[in-house]
Amino acid sequence: MAQLAGPSVDYHARLEQRRGPQPSPQLLAAPARALRLSENELDHLYHLAGHEPPRRHGPLTRAAPRGCC
Repeated sequence: MAQLAGPSVDYHARLEQRRGPQPSPQLLAAPARALRLSENELDHLYHLAGHEPPRRHGPLTRAAPRGCC
């Protein structure tokens, strides 16, 4: 995941072990995109990191699952 999301493998390991600094909202967005998190999963990630989830504007939309259509 570190290769997809940007920060180093070591940085991700420290975060997982709660040894690193609190990640910024911008840093949280990278793995969320790499993992293609749903809005609920993204909200949960932000809460786990001690941040308010990003505000969404307009109607909620969902992408079609991979391999669909």
